[in-house]
Amino acid sequence: MSAETQSPEAKSPELITKKLWIPLVLGMAVVGWMLAEAVKETGWDAMKAAELQPGWWLALTLTALTIVARVGANIARLRLMSGSGDRRQDRLGWRQAAEVIGIWEFSSAITPGIVGGGAVGIWAMSKEGLSAGRSTAIVVATALLDQAFFLLAVPLVLGALGGAAFPDASQWLIGDRGLQGVFWTGWGLTVGLTAVTVGGIMTGPRVFQGTVARVFKFRLLSRWRRRAVKFSIETTASAGAIQRLPVKIWLKAGFWTLVSWLARFATLGGVMGVVLLPLPSIDGALLLGRQLVLWVIMLVSPTPGSSGVAEWGLNSFFGELGGATALAITALGWRVATSFIFLIAGLFIVPIWQRRLASEREEGKLE
Repeated sequence: MSAETQSPEAKSPELITKKLWIPLVLGMAVVGWMLAEAVKETGWDAMKAAELQPGWWLALTLTALTIVARVGANIARLRLMSGSGDRRQDRLGWRQAAEVIGIWEFSSAITPGIVGGGAVGIWAMSKEGLSAGRSTAIVVATALLDQAFFLLAVPLVLGALGGAAFPDASQWLIGDRGLQGVFWTGWGLTVGLTAVTVGGIMTGPRVFQGTVARVFKFRLLSRWRRRAVKFSIETTASAGAIQRLPVKIWLKAGFWTLVSWLARFATLGGVMGVVLLPLPSIDGALLLGRQLVLWVIMLVSPTPGSSGVAEWGLNSFFGELGGATALAITALGWRVATSFIFLIAGLFIVPIWQRRLASEREEGKLE
């Protein structure tokens, strides 16, 4: 494992807390722009155009339940996979797993989507007493499960919806074909990444690492060579631990992965039901399909937590469902429920977690 992954100074949430305001400012700026456009089109009456929908309280309750379900599923999956090693007594406790997930989500909210919070997750688990190799194995395994959901959901949902899964992009610079090209390219890269990861786990370390190093010597790929080699080393280092995971663990973890992703996508439906349109009139299949497409756009976003891009994307992907003001409020509520809430929670979780670790070290429970 590389020094970058092992070093707490390189990935500690303390040192990246200063980036907290970047996603908040970017997100609020796009929402502000959406409101300004609404005022420009219809005047200040646009600010009074959004009204609570019938059954809004039920939609708000649904939103809260989806957040709980998403976080709870991630906690259950982490605790399950942490206890699948040779020593069952090393399983993370419920509080430990909850705090690690909180730190992991916090890190994901302040880093670009393609980077994610996996490195911080490894660091946090190692602080809880898990070995670096085992922590890496857990992160790699959960990443594979997330990719598996995406790879299976896309052909199933988009195959059923057809072209309806893509919004009208005729006004975009890239056009309709360009948007679909970007999406399918991103999906194809995910397929390739999954295949490479599985290949690295199943083949010998020298073969896999040597192949990655040779491929990334090409001039077009050379800028990513260091990161790719680092990824290959970490993957093969954790290969043994991943191969030893029992089938029943994969099946249970797969169930929690499904719950987590469906809850994540259902959150938008709950938020929409507050001010955008009545909850019963929401097309669940369309909601899922377009979010799968939007997820690729957010994944390649260079902004922290995809802020700015996510709000703009929601406006573009679901603009035909309601007025501009209601859509702006929905975008803000959606980002609060799926990202900003973890930014705020992280400010409380990190110091509480650090105090607990310090106390346990004093008592001799941790090395």
